[in-house]
Amino acid sequence: MATTAYLASTGNTAYKTETFGFLQNNAVYINGVAAILGISAGAIAGAMAEENDAYDYWDAALDRYAVSGMDPVEAAATLHAAI
Repeated sequence: MATTAYLASTGNTAYKTETFGFLQNNAVYINGVAAILGISAGAIAGAMAEENDAYDYWDAALDRYAVSGMDPVEAAATLHAAI
């Protein structure tokens, strides 16, 4: 019999208003991908909400660093914009 012990660590928090706006702005893409993959749009939206809500100031800076290709010169130029 399968267990759902992983649910014990879930929270009961509400998402930020910006997160719902993010989902609304991307609804066409969420629904399109759900149709292609044959899974529920709610599953995709839930995952995207979790990731979007978890992002903060430092995540944006690290994302810019990663996009820079780890080149220190380019990173120095892109990190300033994120910070």
